Amino acid sequence: MMTKKASAALLALTAGAVLAAGSPAVAHADDPTMPGSAVEASTLGSLTETSRITWHWKTRADFVLAIRDTEADGVHATGRVQTRSPSGAITSYSWHRAVGAGDSYTDHTYAANSSGVRALRVQSCRVGRARPTVCGYSQWELNPFY
Repeated sequence: MMTKKASAALLALTAGAVLAAGSPAVAHADDPTMPGSAVEASTLGSLTETSRITWHWKTRADFVLAIRDTEADGVHATGRVQTRSPSGAITSYSWHRAVGAGDSYTDHTYAANSSGVRALRVQSCRVGRARPTVCGYSQWELNPFY
């Protein structure tokens, strides 16, 4: 039979183990030194990607946005980030572009919404005068805080 002191110690250890089991995702999402996830979208001649997505609670994601024009065809590569709120509303951020084969655009930036950022994706498009705009989308990267 356990004493009250031993029983209380066992209860405290069990509670600590339960709390610790849920901690790694939170610690990972808060720790900017940990490798983050990435998303990528492409079309023929255009590549848009984010790397090292770092989630800051439910309202912000920091990342590196990169756009590359991969074809010498006179058509521009454009890309942007889109976020989805908890209600499902999609916010599209500013377009950025790379012009000319081998040209690239890179920015260390973020997406924030006081209503929440439930998920993030990128859109990659080819834009030219004589050609229709062709776009591709990445999969949604889900915020681990939800």
